[in-house]
Amino acid sequence: KLVIRTLLDMARFDLRHREFFKLLSNKQTFLLYEPAMLSALLAHLRLMADNGTAGEEQLHKLVPLMVSAFPDLRPWLVREALSAQDSKGTDSGKRSSSMYYRYLSLLLDADEGIDSARFEEELVEVSFSY
Repeated sequence: KLVIRTLLDMARFDLRHREFFKLLSNKQTFLLYEPAMLSALLAHLRLMADNGTAGEEQLHKLVPLMVSAFPDLRPWLVREALSAQDSKGTDSGKRSSSMYYRYLSLLLDADEGIDSARFEEELVEVSFSY
């Protein structure tokens, strides 16, 4: 957690990170995932999760992009970013659980999901136990 937080803090100074973060903040922009946008995607995901209800609509729109970012964006990173809002004492625990379930469902979907994700044993076990 500390390493990721430190890397995200350092990424704020990267020009491409800021560029992608602005694109992700624009609600009208359609983006295809590029590996260079990973830090911006993770930072934006955390920001939207922290916004609670206000960021919920934006999070729904980010789910397909998060799925296409697999395996760069690991499911545990998504779960951690979404559960960060639970620790703030809000009633958003159910929202973050349903958002993570939506992400896992799309990731493991037989038609539209990521093939390599369906073959990761621990990921499939997590999705059934979550």
